[in-house]
Amino acid sequence: MKTKLLAIALCLFFLPNIMAQQTDVKPANPADVASVDAIMKAVYDVISGDAGQPRDWDRFRSLFYKDARMIPTSKDAQTQIFGANPLNTEGYIKRVEPIFAKQGFYEKEIARKTDSYGNIVQAFSTYEARHSKDDEKPFLRGINSFQLLFDGTRWWVLTIFWQAETPDNPIPNKYERSQVEYLSSETLKGYPFSESVRIDNVIYLSGQIGTDATGKLVAGGISQETKQTLENIKHALERQGSSMDNVIKCTVMIADMKEWAEMNKVYVTYFTKNLPTRSSFGANGLALGARVEIECIATVK
Repeated sequence: MKTKLLAIALCLFFLPNIMAQQTDVKPANPADVASVDAIMKAVYDVISGDAGQPRDWDRFRSLFYKDARMIPTSKDAQTQIFGANPLNTEGYIKRVEPIFAKQGFYEKEIARKTDSYGNIVQAFSTYEARHSKDDEKPFLRGINSFQLLFDGTRWWVLTIFWQAETPDNPIPNKYERSQVEYLSSETLKGYPFSESVRIDNVIYLSGQIGTDATGKLVAGGISQETKQTLENIKHALERQGSSMDNVIKCTVMIADMKEWAEMNKVYVTYFTKNLPTRSSFGANGLALGARVEIECIATVK
């Protein structure tokens, strides 16, 4: 009985203090705090920008509960002891402003694993960071551990606790990509389809034909078109961190089956390590009058 009374007393004591903490926080844009997705997207969005681009720190502050913490972790180079450096929002702003003034920083979420109970959420958010949003590869990856609170009206960030990926501590597969990404390139601007779509660690590449950098079919017949088609596939995969060695399935469409053997001679030279599965069929009316079109599926390690 005494234990129950003590628990009730503690709840009554702390509840007014909890509610009072929220009165000093600048009002947030309701769209930023309406859901878990919204508030996490807002965090990534507000800290990203080009070198010297002012961040909207008032928006940043509005996402965080009073006395919230942002906690980077790292290993001390001399002692080799792994530790943490808890910062409040103002401490974080002071820490990153000189960095953002000198170099671009774009951070985006690429996967998320979430657990929730009642009004609290814990989310492991895998991130990639780039100096420019157009950079092909990130210079940094890691996991942000978000702790979030729903007060009945809006969401708050209580803690972001993170660790960067290192060669001796890669991100486990279970925390890798889980979102669908629609990926394009400069050569396909204006077309009504994506160059590729990535789901987890699998890339689905749109059909490629033998066009050069100007968008015209290369001359020289089926052999040259096949070579250019596979070069286009190779470059598209490399843009997304994959390669021809990671192709697991190809679909080949050929306008004239009589040219199959000639096409195949070129095709096999691009798969020297592993032979992907393949489906093939004759097709009339390929784009631009192409002799061959190839689409593929590949993994990203």
